[in-house]
Amino acid sequence: MSAFAELLCRHRAAAALSQAELARLSGISDRALRDLERGRRVPRSQSARLMATALKLTGDDLTAFLAAARPSTPSASSVPAGTDGLVGRNDELRSLLDLVLRARHRLVSITGPAGGGKSRLAAELAELLGGRTDLVVCTLDLSAVSDVALVGDLLADALGCGPSRLAPPDRVAAHLRDRRVVLVVDRFEQLVDAAAELAALPRRCPGLTVVVTSQQPLRVRDEHVLALSGLSREAAAALFVRRAGLQFADDAVHAICQKVEHLPLAIELAAGWVRLMSPADLATRLTHRLRYLTDGPRDLPARHRSLRAAIEATLDLVTAEARTTFRFLGAFHGGVRLEDLETLLGQPLPELTELVDLNLVRLTPDGDTSRYTLPDTVAELAAEQLDSPDARARIATHYLDRLRAGSTFGALDAANVRAALHWAAAEDPARLDAAAAMALTRFYEATGRLGEGAELLSQVGTGGIPPLLIRSGQPGALRGDLDAASESAEPAPAVAADDDHSTRTAGLSLLGMAAAERGNPAPPWHTCARRRPSPASPATTRRSAAC
Repeated sequence: MSAFAELLCRHRAAAALSQAELARLSGISDRALRDLERGRRVPRSQSARLMATALKLTGDDLTAFLAAARPSTPSASSVPAGTDGLVGRNDELRSLLDLVLRARHRLVSITGPAGGGKSRLAAELAELLGGRTDLVVCTLDLSAVSDVALVGDLLADALGCGPSRLAPPDRVAAHLRDRRVVLVVDRFEQLVDAAAELAALPRRCPGLTVVVTSQQPLRVRDEHVLALSGLSREAAAALFVRRAGLQFADDAVHAICQKVEHLPLAIELAAGWVRLMSPADLATRLTHRLRYLTDGPRDLPARHRSLRAAIEATLDLVTAEARTTFRFLGAFHGGVRLEDLETLLGQPLPELTELVDLNLVRLTPDGDTSRYTLPDTVAELAAEQLDSPDARARIATHYLDRLRAGSTFGALDAANVRAALHWAAAEDPARLDAAAAMALTRFYEATGRLGEGAELLSQVGTGGIPPLLIRSGQPGALRGDLDAASESAEPAPAVAADDDHSTRTAGLSLLGMAAAERGNPAPPWHTCARRRPSPASPATTRRSAAC
């Protein structure tokens, strides 16, 4: 039996109502009520409110009853019944209810990235609390406000304070006294300089709880932060199914949700394309997310009609220095270590603080060091805004210098090294000198990408360097293309230094494999060895004698 079914049975028994009587008072069928009490169906939001009214529920009983009516995670297999409400945030909603009703924290900030559903969650909280008789719910939307000086008066007006010569905090304190009030404030991120004024209100008013949405924490005392991230896999698919009007979620739907990182706004914008193409076709096109995550409902604010607008609205909140750092981060692949960023930018921590607080940059674990990454869609915008070839050159030079110095690279940095090598091969091959080319081959051997390494060597040339000649032939041998392998490696044994036994042996081995594949009874290492005699190991001597 579900939690809602248990509450329904208990409250109906306490009200001394039969199933038929409660069904009649609530305007639902007898069968629907029986199914609800058996946990066989989930109630619609309106039905739950009608039953709560019929049962005369108030206070905590009312809130718990309405909260239990919401499923933990809607099924992605069918179109959810009911109104076009909140999807996938019921755990967060219950946490908010607990924080507010128990007054465990009286200043709660709902934070998260643009398009993460902060405003919708706050609106759902206000609606749910609005049915209570033991408190008053007030709301304030600050999306159109940019002047910090107006915040105090707007807060006082939202709380019902009349005109007064008193300063706003004094007006609020005199008006509320110890009354139980919940103030829900939306879009505070552009007004964080007024955070101290907002935080003073719960301290002055013992019955006041403030819930605020902001892309960044307020960073004031007594603040409790509820950070939102992407939806769960199941909830994301359920949201897409509902918005697209589909009957079920298939692999393509899950792929779409994964590509937009389960972000609610991005999912809703992506779902709009189903009227023009199949989910499978859409999934293949979401490599360029910003191109497709557009065209939201016309009656919504601009920031909710496209993901680009949402991200750019966030960027408007940062300093010019932080925006420069943001664009610079767009040149990295898979993020960057703090140590590398400090080498390239000096002291970037103030700018990183702004970007991390606004959820434009993520701090991710990378062993015992700090690593900064951009969410995929944000990274797309950062790379698009990066119009400085010098930045890419500086980054490539940095990783090439590390490569020459023999640095080891973890899996997360391999993409940056490969990007640096490809940049040098395409833009400035002279940077790939013999030392860099040797380091290149060691890197590709360590990462198992021999074919890619050989392709780069073919672009920049081996310079006749024997070890590079051998390495340029190894991928062909591994692929079974022994003709290409022997063509690349043939000069190596003859031109290798006398004491470079490993290069000579590797070259002769490749040539011998190619000769054997062709059915040549006289392997070419015999000729090579004659052309350039060198001290040989006993094994090499035995092999040459056998020829």
